[in-house]
Formats: sequence, C-alpha cells, structure tokens
Amino acid sequence: MVRQIEERFPHLESSVSSGYGSTETGLISWAPGWMLKAAPDCVGPLMPTSQARITDDDGTELPPGAEGNIEARSWMSMLGYWHNDDANAETVRPGRWIRTGDFG
Repeated sequence: MVRQIEERFPHLESSVSSGYGSTETGLISWAPGWMLKAAPDCVGPLMPTSQARITDDDGTELPPGAEGNIEARSWMSMLGYWHNDDANAETVRPGRWIRTGDFG
C-alpha cells in the first residue's frame, strides 16, 4: 500500500505511517514510512507511554519469541466497559493490562 500511495501521490511519500492499538488501549506502537519501506509488515516500536506483552490463555507472561495473546497498557487504556462486568472480567487483567483479542 505504501508503494501504491507513493506512485499515485508522490507528494504524500513522507506522510504514510502505520500503527497498532485499539479503542480500549489507545495507540500502542507506530511505524513511520521509512520503517514500513524496510519492513512492510511491521507495526513499529512501542510508543514511549505504552507497554505490551505476550501471555498464555491464563494470563501468564511468556518469554520473548513465544506466541500467545497480546496484552497492552498505557495511560490511554480504558478502565473498563460501562456496566459490563463479564466483558471486564475477560478483558481487563490485573495491573490494568488489556487483553486485545489479538494473537502475536
């Protein structure tokens, strides 16, 4: 997509970027255009105000390189869903970690 934008709109070349996050967590990571050119599938490094980790289904943090559930937190993370205790129990982990529902 970056290459297509550059070809069609060359004046926008330096404005293309990508990020990872959700309504519940806010923006967790960001990749500027130069980074996407080098690694088109990347989501960039974590924002300075964000944390992310990979956990198993029980919420135990896994070692680097392991695959599992992406959990994230930041100052923008929600405190919980409005009047939805079941969703909160499933999504909001101890320490205000938010289970994103994504696999990483």
